[in-house]
Amino acid sequence: MLRDPVDRAYSHYQHEVALGVETLGFAEAVEAESDRLDGEEDRIEQDPRYVSFNHRHFSYVSRGMYADQLERWYAYFAPDRLLVLRSEDLFASPSTTLARVHQFLGLAPTTMATFPRRNAQSYHSIDPRVRRYLGESFAANNERLRNLLGWPSTWERDCV
Repeated sequence: MLRDPVDRAYSHYQHEVALGVETLGFAEAVEAESDRLDGEEDRIEQDPRYVSFNHRHFSYVSRGMYADQLERWYAYFAPDRLLVLRSEDLFASPSTTLARVHQFLGLAPTTMATFPRRNAQSYHSIDPRVRRYLGESFAANNERLRNLLGWPSTWERDCV
């Protein structure tokens, strides 16, 4: 389940602020991310027991590079063994999305009367300049993701 990477990054940031972990403004946190994560992925890959505080809490942009992550999964699993969905589709049409999951898993279709939202929070809107910057930052990765999955689109609205 993938979410618009700009919205995901901002939500992640807001979560870290609420926890008291993040003290920077969003634009500053995005700018500081590469320094905060410098060498962390290498350490994680070299030592499966290593737990990176910085990667867990400050990977706002890097976690939204979905094509990179999906390519790593594809190194171990055939694409037809993974079902990748957009969270926006789940929110817009939960019954249809649930039916796709059941079909993929070979389960009998079921219906649910309601689909309550979990962990929904409200916060100030993201600065449009930061949204545009992030949309441009994600554009190439989103295009790769679109091609990997055969999706007609990803989240291009952020690139305008």
